[in-house]
Amino acid sequence: MTKEQIIKRKVALAVGLTVTRARGAFELRERDGSTSKFTRFTSTKKHPTLADALDILPDFTGSLAVMHMAEKTMDSAQADRYARELEKMCRKSKHRKFPASRYAWHATAMQRALLFIKATAKT
Repeated sequence: MTKEQIIKRKVALAVGLTVTRARGAFELRERDGSTSKFTRFTSTKKHPTLADALDILPDFTGSLAVMHMAEKTMDSAQADRYARELEKMCRKSKHRKFPASRYAWHATAMQRALLFIKATAKT
């Protein structure tokens, strides 16, 4: 498993997504068992593998839109931790010419995914 796949898997778990296998296809499911709002995948392969299952995870590390959907799943305490860590990380970046309230605009999807995992970890 690549680092990116590991991060995507951790974010998916934090959001409450699971990969299920039904009739030879993999699907993303929510905690309650419903089909995920993030995405749906049906494999055309006769015998899909675990690698195929990892490929259906949303692109948390490459898409800001997908990370925005993940951010909406946080409770207020997690969102506060996330915002503090995001600002702290972005202050260290090269974009110091912007006001502090705009630092988060410069975070990549990968950076947001890593901080999301940290903010939503059970303490």
